[in-house]
Amino acid sequence: MDFRLLVKHKPDTPSPYPSIVLEGALWTLTDSLDIHSDTVPKYTCVSYVWGYGRAPNPIHPSILMSDHTLPVLRSAIRNSGFDAFWIDAFCVPVDPIRKGATLESMGFIYGRATKVVAVLAPRSFVALKQMYAFKNGDVPSKDVLDALESEVWIKSVWTYQEVVNSAGTYFVGEDTMDGEMLDCVNFLNGIGFYQTKYRQHTGINTFEMRKLYPNLDTFEDLAADWILASYAERSALEIMTNVARRSYDDPKNYFYSMIGALIQKASKRTKAPSIESLAETFMALSEEKGDYSFIFSSLPRDTRPGLEWRPRPQQLPSVLSWHVDGEALVGVREPNGIRLKDMLVMKPSAPGTVSFFGKDIICRWLEYPRASASKEEVEGMSDTDVAERMRTVLGELGFSGSGQIFFTNHGYAFLQEDVPAGWEVELWITTGIYYVFGAPVLAVARQGKSTKYIPGVYGGEAAFLPKTYRKETFIQTSAARL
Repeated sequence: MDFRLLVKHKPDTPSPYPSIVLEGALWTLTDSLDIHSDTVPKYTCVSYVWGYGRAPNPIHPSILMSDHTLPVLRSAIRNSGFDAFWIDAFCVPVDPIRKGATLESMGFIYGRATKVVAVLAPRSFVALKQMYAFKNGDVPSKDVLDALESEVWIKSVWTYQEVVNSAGTYFVGEDTMDGEMLDCVNFLNGIGFYQTKYRQHTGINTFEMRKLYPNLDTFEDLAADWILASYAERSALEIMTNVARRSYDDPKNYFYSMIGALIQKASKRTKAPSIESLAETFMALSEEKGDYSFIFSSLPRDTRPGLEWRPRPQQLPSVLSWHVDGEALVGVREPNGIRLKDMLVMKPSAPGTVSFFGKDIICRWLEYPRASASKEEVEGMSDTDVAERMRTVLGELGFSGSGQIFFTNHGYAFLQEDVPAGWEVELWITTGIYYVFGAPVLAVARQGKSTKYIPGVYGGEAAFLPKTYRKETFIQTSAARL
């Protein structure tokens, strides 16, 4: 990986790179630094969105840069007080192979930075400050939410891994002059409180709020992910879920961001990667961490012998766009396969057999038949009614499954594709990663010597069932070849 910083230029020190005047000082690019050296200066990473406008690049004249680069860099210099910066337009190599290795190392670069400064549009930063200053008794404003909803920084695939890897993230406006920056911790407290008060003020529920402000919902998930989990505790599925809701102009950037959020290592890649090789890298790195949660992609399964349990090596959309908690679907490679830990194994049952607790979990999450429904109201709901209501909401949350529903004694399973008629089915439900209403599920369907693995979403009792329910399951992979 080629690692360079933009630093203040010392007049008596020659530099082979062009210099640029910013905020009254001369700045230039360092030579490639030894990433393992203690002499690497403390630096700030600048997080911003390129947009569509382009401008000449004063450091690399052979390429163009975003017309936002200089304004956001000036803001970062003005307000952070640092003398060394990493910013993509200047610090990413121009050579395609070295560029790819650097982009694949973004988790390392942002994780090592002293702080990350995220530069927002002026209107958005004003809205953030208003949200943070909001207190009980104030009337929440739609204008504040609208301003943040339109902020393009929230939507970028890059900004996810830039923030979640940082030791400290601070927001600032592109036009901020007074050194005022907003700590991400304070922002998370502010946005959650503000949205709760807005829902109460307008009488809408969580799902209606998400429909109105999908990008703001993504923003809150990003801040929560940064605060609650280090890269070592962040599951592959959590990353897949968050990145899938963001935009990118090159499919490779999708994987660079996911890999950067998964690990903090410098890449040694020596050739330009393909989408397939990046997908394989992401899954292999996840396996190295002992996490197999990438199996809960909505993609069709791989057709190669021994790999039918996992998704094809393509872009990896998650089965559901909803916040997932937990650290990993823990698995261990053995000579003939993969042993998955702490799984719940359930058999399908008939409608009417779902426990009250399983049904109550779903009704409370859905606020169905109404918010704070009584025990009698929940007991009066049929399993079929609850399942149909949940299937509708899951579809609104990005679940693209077939519509097939399996009932169990503890809840409901919704699969990505139908199980063929006559096949025997087990439902493997993970307890290591989970939703507030349930968990991802892997349906294992068998007929004779044939086995199909179908991902899906399970609602009901799962992670909080007694530990005596948990088992190890085994996936046969002895014939696998890549």
